[in-house]
Amino acid sequence: LPKKDFSKYEDAGLWEIYIKGRQWCLERFEEIYEVLGTKFDYYFLESEVGECGLNLVKENIGKVFEEDDGAVVYRGDTEKNLHTRVFVNRHGLPTYEAKELGLALKKYEEIKYDESMVITGKEQKGYFEVVIDALRKISPDAAKGLVHVPHGWIKNSAGKKMASRKGGYTSGEDLLNEVIVRVEGISKGSSKQSGVSAGDYRKIAVGAVKYAFLRAEVGNDILFDFEKSISFDGDTGPYIMYVYSRCNSILEKIGHVGSVENTENSSENEETYSLGVLGNPSVKELVIKLSESSTVLLDSARRYSPSSLCQYLFSLCQQFNTFYQSVKVLEASESEKVFLAILLKAVMNVIKTSLYYLGIETVEKM
Repeated sequence: LPKKDFSKYEDAGLWEIYIKGRQWCLERFEEIYEVLGTKFDYYFLESEVGECGLNLVKENIGKVFEEDDGAVVYRGDTEKNLHTRVFVNRHGLPTYEAKELGLALKKYEEIKYDESMVITGKEQKGYFEVVIDALRKISPDAAKGLVHVPHGWIKNSAGKKMASRKGGYTSGEDLLNEVIVRVEGISKGSSKQSGVSAGDYRKIAVGAVKYAFLRAEVGNDILFDFEKSISFDGDTGPYIMYVYSRCNSILEKIGHVGSVENTENSSENEETYSLGVLGNPSVKELVIKLSESSTVLLDSARRYSPSSLCQYLFSLCQQFNTFYQSVKVLEASESEKVFLAILLKAVMNVIKTSLYYLGIETVEKM
């Protein structure tokens, strides 16, 4: 609520208590955001956008909105299959619909966005269709770039919703902490865990959760299974991250293999390329798969489909494993190792860049 609305209460200290409590909440959110690697450039508070939305509705009564039994409503266009919604209740307070209008206008004034994505549960689809339709009549520029992207429910392996109101996990933080504990248990029990820091365990856990969520098609429910999501085999975040670290490990073992310039001047090495490594079908398939990365990334962004990028990453890592089983990298000639090192670096670059766009960090050792 805006500060003026606290005047109705007798307790003169209520506003200060509210501000202090809000600050505690924001500080706690920042702690969680730091773990997730999430950053925000702007914050829009409900108390601010609510007042803006309320004024917008009042200014457009008789133009966009109409009064009905003491409230202010927006009559949805039946031809567009839109329903009627209340924007200001009979007590004169803005509803969430009005606040959404205020938020859109505040964001547009501050950022002048080309596109603003609002992500909520899919049950809000009809709600946002009405809000955007009303906004289109008030501020066409702001409405033009406003896009609602719905998502499904997060469910556990038993198919039940993970929601505190339903008695499931009390918070996303609890889920994340459980994943961190399990990832540490798996990694410390492996002979390959040398060099993995506590910070790396956290990155792997966060990557596991994010990938498990993002690999689901937008709009579908997300089935989160602890064991499957943290597995180092299969279509999981840790598996993708492990392939990256494996490439890094191979490069370290290759070590100094001479310069590219020296190998290019050798006719003998050119023959080795054509008849040796370059003649291996798995090398060709890996290069082709790498060449698809830019197209997949662009398509994923255009369709608001991170799952497409996840599918590509998994396919790339599978192709790399086929290549690694077929080509004895450490046994290759010096000239071949130069080419193979470039190829491995390309794989690492594509994985790291793709994971970055999914909000997932890589680790050098796993």
